[in-house]
Amino acid sequence: MTADIRSMSGLGFPPGVYDQNGNECMNSVSQREKAVTGKKRLSLPGCIRLLKKTVQQQRTEEELALLGIGDLKLDTMYVNLAVPETVFYRKSQAQKQAVLKKFSSEGVKAPQEVLPNEDDDEDDKNNPLCITVRESGIVRVLFTVLIQIFQKAGVLIGHKEAIVAAPGANAVPEHYVESE
Repeated sequence: MTADIRSMSGLGFPPGVYDQNGNECMNSVSQREKAVTGKKRLSLPGCIRLLKKTVQQQRTEEELALLGIGDLKLDTMYVNLAVPETVFYRKSQAQKQAVLKKFSSEGVKAPQEVLPNEDDDEDDKNNPLCITVRESGIVRVLFTVLIQIFQKAGVLIGHKEAIVAAPGANAVPEHYVESE
């Protein structure tokens, strides 16, 4: 997708890395890393070195997220594993390794709510938007994420100054929405 489409899809501006499709995400990451080398084609040993470097960078980012620093953040299901940076660096090398091992060996947890349930009807009633989450017909976004998107949109609609006309707009002004 182009950057403008990715931005409109909620990936920010400049758009962040899309990581919902694991295979394509890794392919994209690998292609970006290859582009940095300046080579059009890589030999097998060069490709292996590149993949090792990429995996190591990702592990480093995960460890930084565990400490609450870096670009990534821990999912709410894993916050019990978080260790403050100051506490982590006070630990001995063996204790640090134990914390990292516990984190890396933690199993994947499934979200409690993947499909809509009856409680979501209450959320739909309180939403000031003209369409409910169920009526939207959006099926490619996890339902819990979609509920959050609709709730945030409802909050923005509630603020009179959240939607503003573009500066210098004429008869048919374009509008912008405030963003965090």
